[in-house]
Amino acid sequence: MNHSHVNGTRGLYALLILSALFAVKGAWASEELIFTEAQISALGIEVVNPAIADVAPGPSYPARVELPPGQEHVVTAGEGGVVEAVLASEGQTVAAGEPLLRLRSAGIAALEREYLQAREQAALARQQTERDEALYREGIIPERRVQESRSALAQAHTLSQGARQALEAAGLDAKDLHTLEQTGRVSSTQILRAPFTATVLEVMVRNGEQADPSTPLLRLGQTSTLWLEIRVPVEDLAGLSVGAGVQVLHATVLGRVILIGQQVEPADQSVAVRAEIHTGAESLRPGQLLQVSLLEPSGAHAFRLPASAVVHRGEGQYVFVQSPQGFRVEPVRVLSTSTGDVVVNGTLSTDDRVAVKGIAALKGAWLGIGGE
Repeated sequence: MNHSHVNGTRGLYALLILSALFAVKGAWASEELIFTEAQISALGIEVVNPAIADVAPGPSYPARVELPPGQEHVVTAGEGGVVEAVLASEGQTVAAGEPLLRLRSAGIAALEREYLQAREQAALARQQTERDEALYREGIIPERRVQESRSALAQAHTLSQGARQALEAAGLDAKDLHTLEQTGRVSSTQILRAPFTATVLEVMVRNGEQADPSTPLLRLGQTSTLWLEIRVPVEDLAGLSVGAGVQVLHATVLGRVILIGQQVEPADQSVAVRAEIHTGAESLRPGQLLQVSLLEPSGAHAFRLPASAVVHRGEGQYVFVQSPQGFRVEPVRVLSTSTGDVVVNGTLSTDDRVAVKGIAALKGAWLGIGGE
């Protein structure tokens, strides 16, 4: 086979495709290049996903990872007792209802006994009320007797509900209460369970320790959403706005500024800036100290791409991002370059597919829209 003939045929085919594209340039929307899959393949266009750059641009600032309010829960010993076994460890993710700790508590046994007695009294009062209502309908007893029975039933029900609420406040969940009601067996052993899916942030007791009533035992946190509390010098606040991008240095962690404080810290003349992390929160821990960069003015993040992905037009820098119609032209700013790679700042995402080969064909089609 004559390879030069085949290569020449492919080159001619690509040239014909480009000619056709230039001929229909009026069909393109602004900065949108229309290509079919067959044309993309024939022109040898290849794409890659941008990678989050491991070093963000610009100056860095100290930050501390914080849990938003409402996402932290402290497990306490409601009635106190002796810690028989700690069933969860720091850093462990626990599901809702999963056992955290086992206590032996005389106070819990007393509350369970009171609840069972109150339930029994309520059941007896209900039976008495039903009998009296039947007798009243038959004209055997006066209405006053029925009213007294109903009042006694209401009081018994109130006492039963109060005893149940005392057990709930002490840490028994619906499953524990159902077991108690079905078996009627009083136990001094209490299993404390996770109220929701969370991470164990801190274990504050050890096996065998005496825990007084309301003593904190474990600290839980829902870490799916985390905040960064950033200290920014007053002179660096110019141009910073809510919505600006935040990037943790040497980590694939991204966020957005949600609050810029008004109070200046006299000691270092800094202002608190709060950001909410939306990518990479699972790699951080509340209380962790780190360094971050603020990305302004667009709030876009820094991404690493092969150097071949970036094209220049005038003083601007651009990449071609694959779209359902073909490719769209996306402006970027080159922050740094290294052998074969560039770090760019732009409104990209790691899900985008950026062209890295066949760039000449894309640029030619683009310039055909409006020329230089």
